[in-house]
Amino acid sequence: MTKVARRPAPARMNRFPTTVKSKLGYYVYVYVDPRDDSVFYVGQGRGDRAFVHLSDRSESAKVQYIADLRRIGLEPRIEVLAHDLSDPDAARTVEAACIDLLGIKSLTNAVRGWRSLKYATILASASRTP
Repeated sequence: MTKVARRPAPARMNRFPTTVKSKLGYYVYVYVDPRDDSVFYVGQGRGDRAFVHLSDRSESAKVQYIADLRRIGLEPRIEVLAHDLSDPDAARTVEAACIDLLGIKSLTNAVRGWRSLKYATILASASRTP
């Protein structure tokens, strides 16, 4: 029987390079499953916030998803969707819009996002003018 060599997981990044971090400001990021390029988490923050989840020990669906990837030798891909946002409220609003667009049911996020009830999707067919 021939053994197939398993590729090692890529080196884990746990922070942005200083030159990158200084340009990011407030940003919105996603965690992507490398098996099928699906987004499984949307977050926002500044500094190295995007990497905090990699060492999270809570019992959340997001942590379980990351653990499942690691069990098969994979790491999630972290992508910054929007950066240099003016303030935390702007980042939270973009985050909530992304969660609403992707659908909370397809994500591991626990909630829809900041002020999601105020900024939630409105169907054009449901809107009326007086």
